[in-house]
Amino acid sequence: MMTGSFNFVFHLLAFGVLMASVIALDVLNRKLRAEPDIQRKLYLGGLMKTFALFTPFTTVVILLTGIGNMVNRYGMGGMGNIETWLKVKIVLFVILAFNGSVIASRFQKKRMMLLKAKADNSAPEDCDRQISSINRIFTFYYYIQWTLLLAVVFLSVFGDGKHPGTF
Repeated sequence: MMTGSFNFVFHLLAFGVLMASVIALDVLNRKLRAEPDIQRKLYLGGLMKTFALFTPFTTVVILLTGIGNMVNRYGMGGMGNIETWLKVKIVLFVILAFNGSVIASRFQKKRMMLLKAKADNSAPEDCDRQISSINRIFTFYYYIQWTLLLAVVFLSVFGDGKHPGTF
């Protein structure tokens, strides 16, 4: 008899999709920065938008299944007594989700507007400087996101408690 939880499996799958999206976005961001052709940059930006569409859905699935995992582990009445490693993991994930949904989307939209203006020859004087500044912000952003993701994985793997219903 299996003592598994499909909630836990969906949680792991959603986290895998989130990791794949972050990897794809990081690779596409690096390619976009290195690409000299403006039309290819616009194409890569469109691909980035496609991958970014996965992240809100996977974030919601991760949050819902994470709550389900806490209920499986602590019961309905024990949710207030969660362990410190899990509290830290939740805070790090909320910061990660906020960075991705608010900060990255805002800067990506601005960068794409500047690239479109540059392609249409209607760019402001300091367009290249603005794009370079946004590129530096994205470099810093991905360092932060990778640090947060690795910290979440580290806490998940080496935290004190484990899911009670692993297969």
